[in-house]
Parts: sequence; C-alpha cells; structure tokens
Amino acid sequence: MKNISKILTVILCLAFLTTWGLSTTNIYVFGKGKFNFETEGDYVEGENDFSNTAAYNTYGVGVGLVSGGSSFFGIEIHYNMPGTTTLTDTSDNDTVEIDTYQAVAGMLTFGFNIVNSAKLRFYLQLGGGGAYAMGAETKTYTSSLGFETLIEPPDTKFAILGFGGAGVQFFFSEKIGVMGSVRYQYTGYEDAISSIVALGGIVFSF
Repeated sequence: MKNISKILTVILCLAFLTTWGLSTTNIYVFGKGKFNFETEGDYVEGENDFSNTAAYNTYGVGVGLVSGGSSFFGIEIHYNMPGTTTLTDTSDNDTVEIDTYQAVAGMLTFGFNIVNSAKLRFYLQLGGGGAYAMGAETKTYTSSLGFETLIEPPDTKFAILGFGGAGVQFFFSEKIGVMGSVRYQYTGYEDAISSIVALGGIVFSF
C-alpha cells in the first residue's frame, strides 16, 4: 500500500511538472468553512466512554496553486482553526463539550474544466494528501453530570485525507478574479471524519 501511494504521488508530481509553465497558472488565497458530520463510535467502558461525536463547524484559511488548460494539476496548503463539539456517553447519555484540534493539511489536486472562458470557469476537482493535528494533547473536562473526564487525542496525529467536488471562478480582468468551491472530504483519523467543505477567495492568474 505504501509503495502504491508513492507511485501515485510520483505520477501526479510528474504530470503537474509537465503542465507547469506550458499553460495558465493560477494562485488562489481562500477562507474556508468545514461542516463535520456526526460520528458514532464503539462504546467501551473505561476506554471509550464518550463514543459519539456531534456534528460541528470549523473554519480556516489556505492557499492553492494550479497549472494547466482544459485539465489542471495543483497543490493546496490549509490551516484549520480549532472549534468545539459535544461527545456523548451512550451508556447514560452524559455529554461533555470539548475543544477540537487545529490542524494543517497539504494535498495534491487534479481537475478539469466543464466551462472554460475568459471570464468564467466551472470545474470538477479531486485531490488527496495528509493532515496533521497540532496541539493534540490529553485534557480534563467536566461532563454535564459533573464528572471529570480525560479526553485523549487520537493515537496518531497524522491522517490521510481525500476530497471531490466542484468549483467556479469568475474573472473581473485577465489577471484577477474570485473563486468558490464545495467539496466532500474524508479524513482518516482513528475515528474517521466526513465533512462538507466550502472555499471562497481571490484568484490571481499568470
């Protein structure tokens, strides 16, 4: 599996370098909102008491770079701010509100344009990479029933992620425009996270 991942990464990098400098290159700076779906884990007394995680929102910023024509390759770097969510102990419905972790993520992207004019571009895009949780440490919280509860970070702070979605760019001039996109994203921590991610920002074309 690791060898396959390395091969795919090399292929994507070579394809990206092939298009670099031969066609349009865009740099985009964006803000993002991330809606994380509710997850249900396996309750294990004394080990995973608060097994269910409520849906929650987080926000962040990032930068991306793509190069190509009718199809394009690129790279994105994301910073995700921390948020809050509620965990539930399914044995007695006790709940505890916790802080989520800030994270950085990097991914390779690939897409192709459905509409590609001087002013308007509509495209489909997918990508994959990794995310790293920062400041992930064990913290003590007090539950709604008054119990002190230790919440531990995931066993690994690094997770593989992938996404697929659609986006649009509108250009005010030859060099400057705005962009927006909506994606479904999967992040493979110990308890995998499924999310809807919305990006919005400014595009600079070269």
